This record gives sequence, C-alpha cells and structure tokens, in this order.
Amino acid sequence: EKIKCLREERERREAEAIKIFLNPNCLPEMTTEKRQRVLTKITLDKSTNIEALERELAELELNIRMLREAETKRFVAKSRKGDLLCQLEKKEELREKVLQSNEDLKQRLFNLRMGIEATLAFDDNLAGRRLSLSEVVEKALAGENLKKLSSINPGQQTPSSVEDDDPAKEKETQMILEYMERWNELLGEEKYEAAAIHAANSPKGVLRNSETFLAFKNVKQVSGGEKSPLLIYCEILLSTVTHRSTRPSKADSVECVKCALDHGKLELVAHWLANDVLECCVSMGAIIEEYAVAAGQQRDAGDEQRYVKADVRVRVLGTGFRLAYSLAVTSYMRCGADKQAAICMCKQGRLYGMVAFARDTGSFKSEDYIGVLEAVPELEVGLVLVGASLVGVYRVLQVLESDRKGFLKALGSREDLIDIIRKDGWTSSSDWTKIVIACEEENVWEEGINIVACELVNRVLFDN
Repeated sequence: EKIKCLREERERREAEAIKIFLNPNCLPEMTTEKRQRVLTKITLDKSTNIEALERELAELELNIRMLREAETKRFVAKSRKGDLLCQLEKKEELREKVLQSNEDLKQRLFNLRMGIEATLAFDDNLAGRRLSLSEVVEKALAGENLKKLSSINPGQQTPSSVEDDDPAKEKETQMILEYMERWNELLGEEKYEAAAIHAANSPKGVLRNSETFLAFKNVKQVSGGEKSPLLIYCEILLSTVTHRSTRPSKADSVECVKCALDHGKLELVAHWLANDVLECCVSMGAIIEEYAVAAGQQRDAGDEQRYVKADVRVRVLGTGFRLAYSLAVTSYMRCGADKQAAICMCKQGRLYGMVAFARDTGSFKSEDYIGVLEAVPELEVGLVLVGASLVGVYRVLQVLESDRKGFLKALGSREDLIDIIRKDGWTSSSDWTKIVIACEEENVWEEGINIVACELVNRVLFDN
C-alpha cells in the first residue's frame, strides 16, 4: 500500500513538473503549508524585518528573471541549429549583395566625377574640335586625358580612395583588430578552449589560417592527461565548417589529421572525413597510410607496437588497421589520386575491389596496373591482375622475380589458363618461350607443359 502511494505521488509530481515546464507562467499557487515550509528557512529576526524580507524578495525575483532569460534567450534547442545556420547564410548573402551594391555606387560616383572634370578640362576646346559632351566624357573614361585631368585637379578621388574613406570599412578593420587582440589575450591566459572558439569563429576567417595553427602548435604540451591545445583547436575548427567554402586549406587539413593521429584519434579522422569537412590531398592520404602500415605491423606481430610521428609516441591498435586503410583510400579518391587509392586497396586486401574501382575510373592502363603491382609485389595481386587480363603474364613474371616459382606454379594450374593466354595482348611468342624456360629453371615441369600446351592451342585456334 505504501509503495502504491509513493508511485502515485511520484506520478503527480512528474505531471506537475511537465505542466510547469511547458508553461512556466502558470506556476501553481503555493499552499499555506508550503509557504510555511519556505519561511522556516528564515530566522525569526529576519521574518519580522521588512527590509530583510524585501532584500530576500528582490533576490528571488532576480533569480527568477535570470532563469527565464536563460530559458528563452541564452540557450536554444539543438534542433534549431539547422534553422539558425540557414538564417546566417541568408544574412551573409544579403551582406554580399549590399557590399556589391556599394561597390557599384562607388564606381558610379567615380565615373560622374571624372565626367565633370573632363567637361571642365575640355571646355575651352569644344568649339574648335566640335566634340560633343558625350565624346569628351567617353575619351576621358577611356583614359586618354587622365594625366591632364589629374594635373587640373590633383585632389580627384579614385575608387580606391573612395573606399579608403569609407567609415564602415574603417570600423570593420578596427573591429577585426580588437578581435585579434582578444584572441592573443586568451592565448596568453592559457584559456586554450576559449581561444580556439574565438579563432574558429573569427570574422571573415581572419584567424582560420596557418599562423593560428603554428601558435597552438608552439604552446607547451599540457600535463595531467589534458587535451593538447592544438587538438582542441582542430576539433573546434572543423566543427564550425558549414559548407565547402569554409573548409580549412589543404595544408591546414593535413595539420588537423597529423594532430589527431599523433594522439591516436583515428576515429576522429573518420568522423571528419564522414562529414566532408577536410580538404583532401595526397599528403593527407600518405599520412593516414603510414598510420595504417604501423597498425598492420602491430597486427602481424601480434603485439603492441609504437607509432612514431613528429616525436610523439602513441599506441596503435591492430583493430585500426582496416579502418586506417579505408580512410586513406577515401582521402586519395577525393583528391583524384586514383593510383594511390588502388595501391592502398591492395595493401588492405581488397584486390577485386581495386580492379572494379580501376575499371570504373576509365583512366587505368596496363602500365598503371604494373605500377600498382610494383608498389605491392605480392603473388595474389599478380594473379588477380593476370586473371582479369589487365596486364601481360611475362611483365608480371618480371615484377615478381623473387617469387617466380610460386607465380608459375599458380598460373600453370589455373583452369582458365587458355583464356588468359588468349586475352593477353602484351606477351609475345618469344616472351612465352622465356616463361617456359623459367618453368624449367624453377622445376615446375607439369605447369610448364600446361602453359606450352595452352599457348600452342591458342596460336592454332585464335591466331590468324
């Protein structure tokens, strides 16, 4: 029975709290018992002192106003973030239009001033030359008499001088200087998170540059397991990217990836690439690939290894091997480095995926596939390329010189060998002879006989 009463009381209080939350102005009237409960916190002397009670009342009213202001003005629901960003973009577009209109007006003012000065300068010669006013102005605007005009009126303003005298521009410059001074103050006070937010949201992106990266990089590493100031800045900077034009430059994007990997934050790089906030380049892919190589070495060794980069040692987990290679492939693809992406896919073990990707690009030739094989000289890669008829058999044999026997044995025992030979337009008859000699040298007689037989059948049936 007691549990039931407690549940009912809890449900009543929850319903009352929801009602107050939905309509803060409709607070329930306090009963005498509740008032008494509140007043018991005040001493007897204060409860009989009108001035003390008024001060207490004023303080409570101030707290209520602050709470209501915080609820309605200082904080906004997260769901409205998209709407606010859209409003901000519209405001920026409107601002650009106003600025463009201002530039047009400045140019019109310049043209009018020049027309007036041209009219005055040629006023004495109009009768002799029989020039119309429009012809005079056109010549002046074409620059024929700019020198004479400037000598007549040295104080004549140009569009640049008009812009220099623009009070709005001067005020904007002053605001930017004050903003940069405040950032320097925050950095000097070691308020790194506040400084990072200040820099990432700087007007016109004046602090979203390589100099800011260098400033955070030069900060001495904090102790006690706290985040690196540079990593804090990278996270905040990339969280403020709203569209392609606000992405960091390629060099700054590389710095962000370096910083994250130096601190073992591979999942952070994955998050950035998934949200497309980085400007990808070959250097970025190479850095992620280097991380993946270290992870692969750890996985193969079966023990924890160290990833050393920029004098920072962090632990690399073997589970990040495939993810790191996938991120490197993504980075290469986005910057158009198709060959590096194919090499990465081979290192990852996605051989047939690499073949499909290379064919889809339409830009890979036989030598490009050979370049991939030279970068990853493994038997499986050579067999896949030969099986897909993308390279010549003899060329693969030359690349896989260290594993000739394995390649010849696997090739000679394939059921589709005759199709491979038929589609191989790169290996000549003399090359096939060299392949057979290699089989004899490596003691793979049965496979060598099979290769000779298939090559002979192909020559008889398909060669003209």
